[in-house]
Amino acid sequence: MPTKVKIGTIVACRLQSERLPRKALIDIAGVPAIERCLLNALASKRSPKVILATTTNPIDAVLESHTLGGRVHFFRGSENDMVSRFIGAADKFDIDIIVRVTGDSPLISYELIDLLVDAHIKAGADFSYLRDAPLGTRPEVLNKQALVRLKSLISTEKYTEYLSLYFKNNPDLFELNEVAPPKIYRYPNYRLNLDWPEDLEVLKTIFEKLGIGKEAVALQPVLRFLKQHPEIVAINNFRKPRYAEGEFAQFLNRVTRISADRLRTITP
Repeated sequence: MPTKVKIGTIVACRLQSERLPRKALIDIAGVPAIERCLLNALASKRSPKVILATTTNPIDAVLESHTLGGRVHFFRGSENDMVSRFIGAADKFDIDIIVRVTGDSPLISYELIDLLVDAHIKAGADFSYLRDAPLGTRPEVLNKQALVRLKSLISTEKYTEYLSLYFKNNPDLFELNEVAPPKIYRYPNYRLNLDWPEDLEVLKTIFEKLGIGKEAVALQPVLRFLKQHPEIVAINNFRKPRYAEGEFAQFLNRVTRISADRLRTITP
């Protein structure tokens, strides 16, 4: 990897959603959810270049009008192949190290982005991730070359939206770096992403009660507020990500594990 690495944040977003249709455009205290996410991503000191990466599906064209007056770059790529979309965005905007953010994260933490980028570079990892921080605040950091390698190893694009599992389930193929954030950020039972109506209720309550305008949001005041109001935490923390438990989680762990047979077919 070059000494002077080029770092950028790629925010994956599309409007098709089963549980909350067009959730990226839902208003949260006067600001669309995706713009909340982008404002926080832009506040990072270590990854100031931000790309909103959506799909070529016509329904997603409207997202170009949510780039905060051009402060965020815009990219359209494969609808179903997340690996190709990220590689395409990284190539177009000359990025070596990618901060991966999902667009359903209105409270993505710029503090955790900076922390994880530094930890990733220090470790010389392919893929770095955080444990114990609230869902919806945690970025991931990965090398573009690791994505290029992953692209050569997988045989289907079908499950690439669960990109992190391809790294976590193949520790023999990639250098992984699990990072524990400072104790002030360790609230793994807090759910701050936008996927269910209950999530929207929690997020609206946070932004309205804290009087947050169209601006980036520091994570610590949010966590202090939730610690003082466990009844708000209880609104949605019974919801668990599909990839985290049950039969579907077991299935995903199987299909994202790269088999020795697959390696033999591509190794000279």
